[in-house]
Amino acid sequence: MCGIIGINCKGNLKNTIDKSLKKLRHRGPDSNGFFISQENDTLIGHTRLAILDLSINGNQPMFDTTNRFVISYNGEIYNFLDLKDYLNKNYGLIDWKTNTDTEVILQGFIKEKEKFFAKLNGIYSFIIYDKKTKYFHVLRDPIGIKPLYYTLQNDAFYCSSELSGLTCLSGLSKSLRVQSFADQIAHMYIPEPFTVYNEFFKLEPGLYQTYFNGKKIAHQKISYDCNNTKFNFSTEKNIVEEFRQKLNKAVKRQLISDVPISVLLSGGLDSSAITLLALKQNAPIKNVYTISYNENDMKFDQQGDDFKFANMLALKNNFKINVIRPKKNILSLLEEIPSFMDDGITDPASLNTYIICKNARENGIKVLLSGQGADEFLCGYRRYIAEKLFLSCPSLLIKLISKFENILPHRNFGIGNSYLRRIKRLCHLAKMSNSERLIEYFSWEKEQTVKSLFNFKNELKVSEDLKNFFKNVEGNNTLYSMLKADQKFDLLGLNLTYSDTMSMKSGVELRVPFLDLELVNFMEKIPLNLKIHGFKSKYILRKSMEGLLPKQIINRSKAGFGLPLRSWFRDNNDILKKYFDERKIVKQGIFNYDMIKNILQSKNSENTNSAYTIFTLLCQQIWLENNKIL
Repeated sequence: MCGIIGINCKGNLKNTIDKSLKKLRHRGPDSNGFFISQENDTLIGHTRLAILDLSINGNQPMFDTTNRFVISYNGEIYNFLDLKDYLNKNYGLIDWKTNTDTEVILQGFIKEKEKFFAKLNGIYSFIIYDKKTKYFHVLRDPIGIKPLYYTLQNDAFYCSSELSGLTCLSGLSKSLRVQSFADQIAHMYIPEPFTVYNEFFKLEPGLYQTYFNGKKIAHQKISYDCNNTKFNFSTEKNIVEEFRQKLNKAVKRQLISDVPISVLLSGGLDSSAITLLALKQNAPIKNVYTISYNENDMKFDQQGDDFKFANMLALKNNFKINVIRPKKNILSLLEEIPSFMDDGITDPASLNTYIICKNARENGIKVLLSGQGADEFLCGYRRYIAEKLFLSCPSLLIKLISKFENILPHRNFGIGNSYLRRIKRLCHLAKMSNSERLIEYFSWEKEQTVKSLFNFKNELKVSEDLKNFFKNVEGNNTLYSMLKADQKFDLLGLNLTYSDTMSMKSGVELRVPFLDLELVNFMEKIPLNLKIHGFKSKYILRKSMEGLLPKQIINRSKAGFGLPLRSWFRDNNDILKKYFDERKIVKQGIFNYDMIKNILQSKNSENTNSAYTIFTLLCQQIWLENNKIL
């Protein structure tokens, strides 16, 4: 796992790589290196987090034996040993110089060009440069787990693992994309391929591109080839068993490491399943990592205690939990890592990931397994239950439900009455068309509210990507469309982005077994009724864990990676006063201060959504000040 930087241009390079390597050092603190072409038109840099083959042989940029090809690579290829055998078998014994997956990618490309990439099962983005043809190749994994940012300026192509690796370079234009700020308030993420700047983008997942003299000359989509594996879908029992086997294999593949490895355990079904299966592989895991906040604060925010379930699993399976208990309000962390906003992150859960990864790294852990990805392929979120309810109800009953919204009290229900609030929300949703309802599921703040927060609201589009995505959705297609939207927006734009950013800030590689490409291929083919069965989400995962996990965990309702936001805002006004100073905001000229003031005044109410909006606005203000956009 590493940081990469690449520049390909027509003329002579006008940038040095020192600043970029320094910006990416947290991604690869073990070593760094760079390559500059003889013609001075291509530059490739690398910072290394050593996971496989810890010797200097694994350092990058890496060259083949002929010195013609050079690679800079960020990620892990979990099936690289199988691919190594494949190359030896089909092309004769290769004189391998390392025990790395990096060399396997390079040799595979030399032997089969881009056809080899379809065989890669892993998480990756990389650059390969051919000195002879002067072709500059880039690729990002099909799921989009590892990022690759880029810009085309000054007759040159620039790319990097992080936006900061590019924006620090001299001579590059960058102008604020205010639309991105509106997207964050509405959804907590910036839809790909966009970033906070108009001139910078993210490479599309699975996209393979070739550049020559700074211009794109070829591109194609790479999909994982699972050798046309046939699945046994004859009975529910067979599907459940095959799912369990494939998940187990995915976990086993991702345990490969030459450094200590552990698990990020939230206490939910997904991370509990990964933890248990890792332990059953006799993985050298001494303890796992979780986080727990003050119980009273969590109750105030209507959040459950994840630690209770994590501890339940630990006691049953005799392993130790490293419990991180933040002793203070952790909003100050936003000031320590303001650059995280470069990646468009405003999800509070990202702070949990950062704290756990930082603690793990301090204890010598370089690799953590995560339960991320199951929700987006197995109908894991509460919105699927709500939509299943609408699909199950006759239209007359839905009309009747819609009328109850006006009967219920208009004030917010008191703390602890979360079920009543959900009923009121269901009544509100019942009034909407299919497409309107689906957009509402994926939105944290209403369109009108989002626009009102900006001085030039008429220039902004809110939820435009979602509107286009759900434009013609009808009937039973809604559940399937929601799954695809989750994969395209929430998973890619939000969850995977903050997971990579926050783990790599601490020099930790976060692996996601549920997004193993062979498993993903299988999950996509599972019938919808086994993903959501009746009103039970992630049905097939729950069935596959019967007899392995405690029933309380199997039957647990979906709960987010919670933080006591409202409690923090209640008890700590200093940071809010500092960054929501009227003079600063007026000088920026971006936001409508009066509307921000109204949002801030609601921070002590039972409206949990306003807490997320305040958090997003706070992240934005810290980032704007840090980048001197005043």
